[in-house]
Amino acid sequence: MEPVRLALLNMEIEAGEPGANAEALLDYARRAAAEGAEYVFAPELTLTGYAVRRFRELAEPPDGPLCSRLVNAAAELGVVLGFGAVLAVGDDIFNAYVVAGRHGAALFGKFHRWWLGDSDFTPWPRPSVLPLRRFTLGVMVCFDGRFPETARTLALMGADLIVWPSCWPAPPKSDPRFLDIIGRARSFENQCYVALANRCGSSAAENTEYAGASALFGPTGEVVERAAGEPGIVMADMDLDRLRSVRRSFDIYSERRPELYRPLCELKRPPWAEEAGR
Repeated sequence: MEPVRLALLNMEIEAGEPGANAEALLDYARRAAAEGAEYVFAPELTLTGYAVRRFRELAEPPDGPLCSRLVNAAAELGVVLGFGAVLAVGDDIFNAYVVAGRHGAALFGKFHRWWLGDSDFTPWPRPSVLPLRRFTLGVMVCFDGRFPETARTLALMGADLIVWPSCWPAPPKSDPRFLDIIGRARSFENQCYVALANRCGSSAAENTEYAGASALFGPTGEVVERAAGEPGIVMADMDLDRLRSVRRSFDIYSERRPELYRPLCELKRPPWAEEAGR
């Protein structure tokens, strides 16, 4: 079976400028399609960045003008395009991720709010996966990757590829080595591919440097391809034959014992967190 060609965008985002960011995303998508990409994945909050205190102003419904334009463009280009947007549904706004193509638009979102930027958002209510022509896709957004339960849930639902759109900072706010640790661990422990699309560049408005380092992690925790910190496209091939071979040769799921894992659902925090007053 032919490998699946992915384009992961190491992309700069202009905080609070959805129109400009949409134009930049379309340019990336056209370039990636010309290079043979079937799937193009952009970072978290592609259209807005962390425009803190302006999210509600910048939100649009799932069928709003920018989202509709990008969904139509993906279909015209013949690619599946994933991008981050602030979506308004009723009175709620979500840190959402849209996966668009000829199938229309599938909506995903961030389950776990990062304390320093996501307080305006309603957490995404439920996990889901998207069966595509050759594989099944799931999404975990940035901070979601810190929770192993997220990736395991998506894997149990059938995800072959977990897309991990992020706005992960560089020092001094964070350490980009964490991206490697998380990406390797989530792919290895779940026997799936993990595609990190991380923001790069410096934002004076947000007082933050972003780490870039977008990468594809394989089903035994290896790095298939990785970018550095500069803007650009990481082209990476997902080998579905190898994925199936790994799963057949070492089936970790056959020995799972869900009856042992009830504390995962019944307990929110360990005892030491309660003692620390957190």
